[in-house]
Amino acid sequence: MPRGSFKYEDASTGGLQFQEGNVLIQYSRAVVFQYPPNRETKKQSDAFPALLWRGVRCDRDWNETGEEVEIPIRMGELEQVRPGKVQPRDFDNLAVMPEDLGSAVGTEGNCFHVESGAKFPKGWGILDESMR
Repeated sequence: MPRGSFKYEDASTGGLQFQEGNVLIQYSRAVVFQYPPNRETKKQSDAFPALLWRGVRCDRDWNETGEEVEIPIRMGELEQVRPGKVQPRDFDNLAVMPEDLGSAVGTEGNCFHVESGAKFPKGWGILDESMR
């Protein structure tokens, strides 16, 4: 599979955690994301592929509050999903294979490289469906 399908029905099973509210998304990239070490245990969690959104929180009337937010959305496991890169002219051509940018923390791409048979988690499908 050259790129992952973002369709709800193509997502695999799993859970979703998301907080209610309005956010104006100003940045969206495929990244290898890793949370900082836990303050109490000092334990570092594993890195994961994420759709990273950055933006500002808005009130119910979509007025910006000035509070910046970062929302990493887990898109699977690094063994199967990694940031990828395609040329802008090829965004709509799903036959074009994206370049696999690798699994180093902080790697960013403009799409995802997905191994054959892999799917994005069900949580993405639910979020996608809710936005439509």
